Amino acid sequence: MYVLYCVSIYYEYLYVYLGVCNKKLRRYEDALDAFNKLHNILRNSAQVMYQLADLYPYLVTFLLTKLLAVAHRHTKTYRTVSEMCHS
Repeated sequence: MYVLYCVSIYYEYLYVYLGVCNKKLRRYEDALDAFNKLHNILRNSAQVMYQLADLYPYLVTFLLTKLLAVAHRHTKTYRTVSEMCHS
């Protein structure tokens, strides 16, 4: 039983460290993956739940920025095609 406890502590610190490093590097999707994997292993870990909750505002901002960049590119393409058709 003690060995299982040690392994779970090891995984907890490993994935928390991996998730925090990815968050600091602004690799939010990778951080989310690490925290979700850890959450599947340790369902009742307060630290994991905190890290997941702390990550979501960054993730939402990141995804909205990506979405706006794609929309902006498509708007430019649409304008260029429209100008070519009306010339």
